[in-house]
Amino acid sequence: MDCKFALWKDNRFFQSIGKEMTREVADDLVNCGTVKLLDCKSQRTGNTFSCYVDLTTDEEGKAHFEIRFPERKRRGE
Repeated sequence: MDCKFALWKDNRFFQSIGKEMTREVADDLVNCGTVKLLDCKSQRTGNTFSCYVDLTTDEEGKAHFEIRFPERKRRGE
């Protein structure tokens, strides 16, 4: 079975949040399965945010990305 895993520099997911697939981002994703990104930009609102991007692969080896937000501390805690 051929491996179809690839991380492309011109990645639409990362472009949609105003980021690039750099070598450092790719290394973190491949080695840790997640990367923390700062100053991402929402296309819908224009607001900036920080998030984690998690990498998973399907049965065919195709990469899938999911955004996860850090838990906020609540007032009084």
